[in-house]
This record gives sequence, C-alpha cells and structure tokens, in this order.
Amino acid sequence: WSRLYSAASNCFIWRNLLPSLSSDRNKMSQQSILNYYNSNKGSKPREFDELEGLKGGKRKSSQYNHEDEEVVDYQVSKKQNSLVMDSQNFPLAPILRTVGLRTKTFHDRIYGQIELDPLIIRIMDTKQFQRLQQLKQLGLCENVFRAANHTRFEHSVGAMHLATRMMQTLEEQRRKDKKLRKMYPEINQYWENLREQKGYPSLPFKENADGSRTYSIPAKITEADKLCVKVAALCHDLGHGPFSHMFETMICQDLGKDWTHEDMSVHMLKYLLQDNKICLEDYGLDSDVDLRFIEELIVGDDLDGGKRKGGGIDARRGRGPEKHFLYDIINNAHSGLDIDKLDYFMRDKKVSLGEEDKQPNRFIDLARVCWCPELDKDGEPTKQGRWGICWPEKLAPEAMEIFKIRFNMHWKVYTHRNVKAVEYLIRDVLKLACKHYTVPCYDKDTARLLGRVPIEDAIYEPSAFVNLDDHILSNIYNFQSDEEDMQRARALLHRYQRHDFYKFVGNTPMNFVDTRNGNTSVSADSQGDSHPVKTSVQDLKNEILSMWEQENVCIPDTPDEENSELEYPLDDRGSQPMNEEFLSQSRTPVKGSSGQNASGSGQLSADDLIVEKWSVHHGKKSKNPVDEVFFFSSEKEASAKGLWIARRVSQNRYGSILPRDQIMHGIRVFCKDPSKRPAAISAHRLWCKKKMWPESLGTDHMHHTDDLH
Repeated sequence: WSRLYSAASNCFIWRNLLPSLSSDRNKMSQQSILNYYNSNKGSKPREFDELEGLKGGKRKSSQYNHEDEEVVDYQVSKKQNSLVMDSQNFPLAPILRTVGLRTKTFHDRIYGQIELDPLIIRIMDTKQFQRLQQLKQLGLCENVFRAANHTRFEHSVGAMHLATRMMQTLEEQRRKDKKLRKMYPEINQYWENLREQKGYPSLPFKENADGSRTYSIPAKITEADKLCVKVAALCHDLGHGPFSHMFETMICQDLGKDWTHEDMSVHMLKYLLQDNKICLEDYGLDSDVDLRFIEELIVGDDLDGGKRKGGGIDARRGRGPEKHFLYDIINNAHSGLDIDKLDYFMRDKKVSLGEEDKQPNRFIDLARVCWCPELDKDGEPTKQGRWGICWPEKLAPEAMEIFKIRFNMHWKVYTHRNVKAVEYLIRDVLKLACKHYTVPCYDKDTARLLGRVPIEDAIYEPSAFVNLDDHILSNIYNFQSDEEDMQRARALLHRYQRHDFYKFVGNTPMNFVDTRNGNTSVSADSQGDSHPVKTSVQDLKNEILSMWEQENVCIPDTPDEENSELEYPLDDRGSQPMNEEFLSQSRTPVKGSSGQNASGSGQLSADDLIVEKWSVHHGKKSKNPVDEVFFFSSEKEASAKGLWIARRVSQNRYGSILPRDQIMHGIRVFCKDPSKRPAAISAHRLWCKKKMWPESLGTDHMHHTDDLH
C-alpha cells in the first residue's frame, strides 16, 4: 500500500504540474509549485513532508539565531505564504526527483557509484566541462608512469563526491551538537564562565530578553549551500591548460604573464553558464550572491582584491562569518587540508605507484565544525576567531602522514627527473610555437570557424581557451607553417614521439650535512621558504660552463641505471657525497685525448644546459603544516563543555614521525643534446667540487622509484 500510494501521488503531482512546465523539462515555475502546494496541502504526497523552507521569506542575516532554525527556518507572516520564495533557499532538487527528473549515477574507479544532481548533470553535459576529459591529471607524467593516464574529469567528479560526503558528515555532527545542548542545560553557564575567566571575546552568542546569553552552535548548511559547494568542487579545475601545471609554469615564467588557473576557472564557469543558457535561479540559487560564493570557493580568496590588494580570505562576502567553514571544504587557505588534495592524493598514488591509500577517508568521516580561536604568541586567545572544520586529536599523527603523502608524491612522481626532462622539452615546443600557432574559435551552434587567436591571447579568451587541451601537440605538428620556429618545434616533437627526451645530468641537494669541514649542522638558510641559492638560473649556468672551460677536463660518464652497476653509499638525506678518490683517478684531458668520453663530449654552450632550482615541501614550505590544523578534544571532555572548541596540538603527540626537514631545496641540471651529456656531467661534477657541494654522480637519488620506459 505504501508503494501504491507513492506511485499514485507522483502521478497526481505530475498531472497537475505539467501545464506549468515549459518546453524545457528542467525549467519549472517556482510560483506554480508553491501555489499548487498551498492549495493541495491535504492531498500532497509524503515527499513534500521532507522539504524545508517552503514558507518563503527573506534570507537570514549573519546575526540570525541558528538555535531554532530547524523548527522555523524563515520567519514570515501568513500573508507571504503565496509569494515566490527566495530562490537561494528553494530546495528544487527533491521536487525535480518527485516529478520524474531523477538523478544519474557516475562510476568512479576510487569511490564506485556517485549520484549526480540535475544541475551537476547540466554542467557536465557541456563542451566546457567535457574538455576536462582531454586533460591528463598528471600532465606529462604518463610518459614515465604509464598508468597515470587519468583525467581532470575524473578528479573533478571525485572532488564533488568528497565535498558531498563531508557536508553530510558536518550536518550529522551538528544534529548531535544540538541534541547535546538540550541534554545539558548548564552549558550556557559554563561558556559564560569561560568567557569571563579565560577570555573568548569573539565566541558567538545570542543576547536573551532576561540578559542571559545563549551560545551558538555551527550554522546549518542549507540546500543552497550544499549545491554551491558541489558546483564549486566540480568546476574548480575548469581553468587548467594543456598538461596541467606545466602549462601554467610556461605561461608565467617563459611568457611573463600574470595568469593563474584558479582565475581562469572562474572565467570558464561564467562562460559555461552563459554559453549553455544555464539559469541558476531554476535550481534554487541566486545568480549574484550564490554565484559569487561559488567563485570564492574556487579561488580560495576574495574576488575583488585578494592578498595582493589588501583583501584576503577575511574579505569574502559570498557567505557570512557564521558559514566561513564552508570555504575550508574545497580550498582550505588555513591548513591546506581539503577535499581537493585528499582526492588527488588517493587517485594519483593509486594510478602512478599502484598504492591504494584509504587513510584520507577518515578525514571525511570524522570532520566537524568547531570554534577556532586565534591565539597570540603567549598562547592566549585573542579577539579573533572563526568557525572552521576540525578533526579529533587522535588524527594528528595521521594528518602528518597525509602531508607526507603530498611530499612523497612531489618527490617521487610530480618532479621525477624524467618527468621534468619531458616537461622541459614540451616547454621548448610551446615557446617556439606560441607566436605562430593559433587556436581556433568556433560558433557554438553551427561549428563554423569564427577566427584564430595566438596562445598568449587564448588564455584570456574563454571561447578560444575551451579548444586548448592535450591535443595541442598534434595540432602544432600538423599546423601549416614554414616558419623556422615551427620547423624546430616539429623536430622536437619528432624526438618526443621517439621518447628521445632531454637527458638528466645531476642533482645537487642543498639540505645537506657538510662532512668535509666536520660541520654536522644544517645551514639555517637551507630551511627557509625561499631557495638558499640566490644566484639566478642563468648565472648558475654561466658559472658551470666557465669552470668547466677553465679546468679543461672531461670526467668519464658516471654510473647510472643504464650503463653501470656501481653503487655509492648515500647519506640519510639521499644525497651522495663527492668521491674524491674516484674524481682524481678519472680525470682525463679533453684536448688531444682519444678517450671515448672526450671524443663524444663536444663543446658545451649555454643553450645545451637547463639549470633548475627545485623545492619540495609538505604543504606550508618551511613550517609544519600540522601546526595550522585545528583539532577538538575527546568525546568525554566535550560532553562536559557542550560546544566544541578546537585547538592546535603539540608536536610531542607525533614527534616520532615528524620529518627532520619540512622543505628540501636543490639544483638539477639537464642536457638537451644527448651526445653532449658526458661533457655536461663533467662540468656539473667539477662545479660541485669547486663549490664544496655534494652531488649525485650523474644519478638523481632524490627519487627512489624505477624509471618506466
């Protein structure tokens, strides 16, 4: 009987609402739904009983009391029942499912089946979002780690799924907090004493009529909030160019442009909505306030100014201070622990290294919103505080392990020596082609070619940027042009197709123990945020060449994975100290020598070498990232307090797994011409000896993974 009643109710509601639907099934009049609901309360199906906010009314201000919002969400008079309610708080998704617009599912390799809402489906079924299927998540890492061929499309859907799960967790914890408040009426007095004794001046509260205070619990996450966070998680990578971060580095460093993929994601989102005529009001969102909130979630900063113009995260206006914890879900500017990183940690680690890690799931299932007071240098609370996403104190060691995953993935995969060699080759291809190759722009209806724009202009034009993806290499190769730069670009692409990449020469780690002078302390300069070597890359290159020319020697090729089984002991940092005996015995004059290495060395020039200053850290450069994460106390302690107050955890709780260095610096050298690699190795080793720096004898021991060919 229950199933029969539900089916009959659905048929009844569809028959009565059908005249109010437009030709587009996704667009229905909210006024028609509300009028029907008000005139047929006695015969409404049970699905309507679960809907919230159907009374209409104005949007709650940031000072609204959230204690009673589950009873009455919107306080309006009875005369306003028939008015069109505020679109931001209108839960349209359940009604769309009621009338037949059911959600779809997407199968993910990590999470299995993922449910998609109607607005999510509309966004995914656009050219702008489908473009992410043509962008590899790890860019050119596929040339080294063959299984790392997953796309930005998969990552975006996975990030949206984790955001949905986290919001469900936060809402469940909020319901428990409210129930706890009712069970312990003395909680308000406890916080009043805490406010007076220890000083929490920014602790949120409501002034009652009798002069007492009722301290707040975290604000409720509305249906509009949930949908905004889902859209932001889905679209946060729309602005990535070909080969992901490598393209952004090329644009900023080689072309000197002020451009970020986060800002481009905002432009692409606006272009997506306009080009596909997607009206946010049809899905219960406000086209001004909610759209701004989505854009701020993507950027992770204030849209108008940001830190560079005096804005910053505190200037965000998409949501009030009582809901600032929502900004921590996608792009956490405080600790860096968010669903974006949790997803690609699990996904990238599984496909590249074959290691499946379920540890990040605990940070989704055990999260809750707590009051995070800012502390001064003495550890006392200040007037500043915020609602933020926090985790149990027992997860402090696991949080350090999460940041270690970030370090290891950068160390082993993202900046692998062969990956960087491929990236430098492709960067040269793009630099040669950027002034000649043009990106096409097409009419969205007729697919007629409207024009072509250069790459350096396409990054600011969404209609052209939508046609920039990983197929750009084949497009450059087949582009009809007799320019010399284009011919050189095609020659490099020939090498790329044969896997004849640039060659790694050597690595010089800066975080080292100088054993020559008996100094066992690490240089303080090597632990700073900036690179300890202040000399420019071009000056370093000239320095290496000048020392090599003055010494006029060629040191035979050093042992590596291709031509020798010789091994040299490593220190605990992975660097290999200079073997003075080997160096002195293997020195051979270049001029007049008939040795194999001397004859094949050739004459080095500045154009043959690439010098890179690299840095790898755990997430906060030289700082411990766990120090920026807030944790809450145990259930027993919290039950006596009622409201969850977060705090930072001492390093003593996880000191045994704390890394010695939070950041690693170094200098790596690559050679473009394989025939000149022996001479480049000689020059690099001689430079390391003169500088009294350790070097890796031609092998980058910063990476412990085997090369895949």
